[in-house]
Amino acid sequence: MKSHDLGVAVLTNQAQSNIFVTELYRRWVEAESMRENLERDNRSLRRKIQRAPEAEKKIAQLTLDL
Repeated sequence: MKSHDLGVAVLTNQAQSNIFVTELYRRWVEAESMRENLERDNRSLRRKIQRAPEAEKKIAQLTLDL
C-alpha cells in the first residue's frame, strides 16, 4: 500500500470511528434521559398507589387474574 493510500485509509478509519463514538454517546444520553423519566414516573405511580390502598389491592388481584 502506498503511503498516500495508507494515510487516506487511516483518516477514513478515524472518521468512521468518530462517527460511531458520537452515535454511541447520543444513544447513551437518550437512554439515560428515558431512564430518569421512567424512574420519575415510577415514583409518581408509587405515591398514587400509597394514597389509594384499594387500588393496590385491585392491581394485585388483576395481576393474579392474569
